[in-house]
Amino acid sequence: MNRIMAVGLTMILSFSLISCSSRCRKLHLDSTPKVDHSTQNESKLAYKRFLNGKAHYLNFSLASAVEAFEDAISYESPPVHKSRTYIYLGASYFYLNDFQSANKYFSKAKRLSPSVTPPSSDFPWEILKAYENAP
Repeated sequence: MNRIMAVGLTMILSFSLISCSSRCRKLHLDSTPKVDHSTQNESKLAYKRFLNGKAHYLNFSLASAVEAFEDAISYESPPVHKSRTYIYLGASYFYLNDFQSANKYFSKAKRLSPSVTPPSSDFPWEILKAYENAP
């Protein structure tokens, strides 16, 4: 008889633990803060497009670079990242001899994030000078 009671008690305790476990998990899931993954995904997509544009830029495939950079700026991303994309977009236009567009994007980069400047490791002196002279 004691054995039957022990088995029954074990089953009741097991069921209670399982029931509590699912309730506790539900409470835990309900209490976790909701994160907006859409902006995180947008930022990741923008960065992928930026890297694609930078690869085209470094291979001097400027029309493809412009396309990729313009695609990158269409996504939500932090101002520093978007500013960097504007710099590369302006440099691409500069080498396509579209100086008006180059100035436009250099100016946007400066306004959006003044602390971001073109790295001299990626850009020759004429781009650095054009960026510096942009309004």
